[in-house]
Amino acid sequence: MSNVDLAKDFCEALGRGDVETASRYITDDFVVTGPTPQPLGKAEFLGLHAILAQAFPDFNFNISQAVESSDKVELTIQISGTQTGVLDLTPTGMPIPPVSPTGNPIRLAVEHPVLTMRGGKFSSLNLPVVPGGGLPSILSQLGLEVPH
Repeated sequence: MSNVDLAKDFCEALGRGDVETASRYITDDFVVTGPTPQPLGKAEFLGLHAILAQAFPDFNFNISQAVESSDKVELTIQISGTQTGVLDLTPTGMPIPPVSPTGNPIRLAVEHPVLTMRGGKFSSLNLPVVPGGGLPSILSQLGLEVPH
């Protein structure tokens, strides 16, 4: 299986909220860098995606392109979903009370995350900051104030 196929399968598992399957694609020391104040480790990243999948059962990365170069896979994505479940970010430590289902759709800006492979698994994910992308855009599109 190519690294591109692994990346697509990983994203599909995350979108379904299947963190058990998603965890098999990443190293124990997996780290996410980008728009977060601090890098996220494996547990925090998977926990956040479990929360998002519960709030947005149709959460989708909408991968339009995946390019492999050496040990990296760059994706072109545009996240979408509809909030039909409770969005409870309190386990992440964010000062936002749980949000009841709004039925509101979200569609983020096009983003270009880069996954790095090591030993057949993804060891890191870099999420470049993009206006209209990431968790701040999700919160904004739901009418919530984005914490700073």
